[in-house]
Amino acid sequence: MSVKLVEGQLEFLKDVAKLSELSDSIASQSLRTYVKTLEQTQAVAPDVIPCTVSVKSTIESDTGRVVDDIS
Repeated sequence: MSVKLVEGQLEFLKDVAKLSELSDSIASQSLRTYVKTLEQTQAVAPDVIPCTVSVKSTIESDTGRVVDDIS
């Protein structure tokens, strides 16, 4: 299972799972199991998407045309 997370998303899901401990429903149990599995997977092979993007493109001053691709 490969899941990409945004920075801070795992911490948010852990907080939600902690709040779900008030209930013992199947949905709450499934959520806690999912978050636990996700946490274990991310510990072995983290796959986190940064929440900011750095754009470094060259723009012609005369025309405003983008010369380089966004990396």
